Amino acid sequence: MPLNQAPADSVVIIRNVGGEEHNRRHLECLGVTKGEKIKIVDSHGGAVIVKVKGYRLALDKVISSKIDVDIYGGTKNDNN
Repeated sequence: MPLNQAPADSVVIIRNVGGEEHNRRHLECLGVTKGEKIKIVDSHGGAVIVKVKGYRLALDKVISSKIDVDIYGGTKNDNN
């Protein structure tokens, strides 16, 4: 599912980061990479705030719709 459709307060694992190459590279530098576990802190109208690598990151609707994720089956405390 796209990241912007994941429920708030869930932990997800990134399956794929799509979109333009310069955006993918920038996200990679921020820790948003395939296989990374991230926590959905909040979500409004497609924009998403996530916790990754110990910090919060806001992603707009366009970017968040291009990141495919799966809900992580572990506990919420498993992430950062």
